Amino acid sequence: MADHADHDAVRRIGIELYTYLYPLVTMEVTRRQMTNAPLGSVIGRGPMNTFVHVRQFPPATFRDVVRPNFDTLYSVAWVDVAPEPCVVSVPDTGGRYYVLPLYDMWTDAFAAPGWRTTGTSAASWALLAPGWAGDLPDGVRPIRCPRRRSGSSDAPRPTGPTTTRRSTPCRTG
Repeated sequence: MADHADHDAVRRIGIELYTYLYPLVTMEVTRRQMTNAPLGSVIGRGPMNTFVHVRQFPPATFRDVVRPNFDTLYSVAWVDVAPEPCVVSVPDTGGRYYVLPLYDMWTDAFAAPGWRTTGTSAASWALLAPGWAGDLPDGVRPIRCPRRRSGSSDAPRPTGPTTTRRSTPCRTG
């Protein structure tokens, strides 16, 4: 009887481990694929700690993320803040919608600067590793990352074919 109970307990623990750890595996595979290409060589891919700006709507064949919006211009970055903070700046968007969700490796959003949460004025944020201590430049707001690696997918809201030109100032660099 004890062997059967032990087997059931091991099975339950295995299921819990799989459920907890599987997002970490898929995010790491995605990170490695999306950062293993020179900047500009493949749509949406580029090196770590660099925003990759998709300046045209992605084609219907784009599958680097599970369910991309095909009417959205994305900027994507994978950051490693262990060596030092990573500063992200946005210009004044003139009231235009944008959101810069920051995800941990479990795909939980831990911050989302943007139109609804911080407004549309120019702003800068420092993404900080857990336990980081130091001084930030004036005007740079801290965002504590729960782990050393994070991902971001900026999404300004296009409203039609001419939007790509209007949203470009937010997408340079």
